[in-house]
Amino acid sequence: MARLPFLASLTAAATLTVSCFAEAAEPRRSPAEWLAQIGRQWDEAAWAPKPPARPAAYLRPLDDVGWQSRWRARQALAAAGSDASEALLKALRAPDAPTRILAAESLGYLGAKIPRDALLDAATQDADAAVRLYAIDSLGMSGQAGSLAAELENLAKTEKNRDVKLHLGYALDRKGERLSADAIRKLVKWNADQIDSAKLNQPAPDFELASLDGKTLRLSQFRGQKAVVLVFIYGDT
Repeated sequence: MARLPFLASLTAAATLTVSCFAEAAEPRRSPAEWLAQIGRQWDEAAWAPKPPARPAAYLRPLDDVGWQSRWRARQALAAAGSDASEALLKALRAPDAPTRILAAESLGYLGAKIPRDALLDAATQDADAAVRLYAIDSLGMSGQAGSLAAELENLAKTEKNRDVKLHLGYALDRKGERLSADAIRKLVKWNADQIDSAKLNQPAPDFELASLDGKTLRLSQFRGQKAVVLVFIYGDT
């Protein structure tokens, strides 16, 4: 069973549309330091399925805090912009998969100036499917997938992982459209102190989202009226 990316693609994730933003504090650590911290804190062994393999085996334990560090690192790396390029490209060749995954997904926030060949190499050669998937996402987010259509279409013919194949289609569907500056701004300004504000057996914190038909909805609108089901795709973050 392949690991699915959390909220599928962050370019369209509800997290980026939350209206409660606060000015992000200036990162106290350099991009290289953020990446090193994730390498120390993320326990990849938690992903190993326990026999007999069940979907529950892929869920992180309730007391795990590594995902919080990944969110903060991603935000800091996006805020660093082009200053993070060198550290991220180096991390894309790191020996541990968690660091490569974070590098692959974070490069998509740096715009069209990132070397496409580095991401294409990761998309075609990395042994970890999640790294390949996020490298493909970043090619799409940076607007470079359009110029690599032939290479990505050929890759789709040889790629064995179902989720990676799906994201090849997503990247090609962008047709060279880059991730908007507004989406990046929202990620950078999102108040990371809201992380872990939802508690088991407690009322869900209020939030605001844009619906598929363009309407703005708040969870509090439905309080006492009807049940609301929130579905999150579990995964690497």
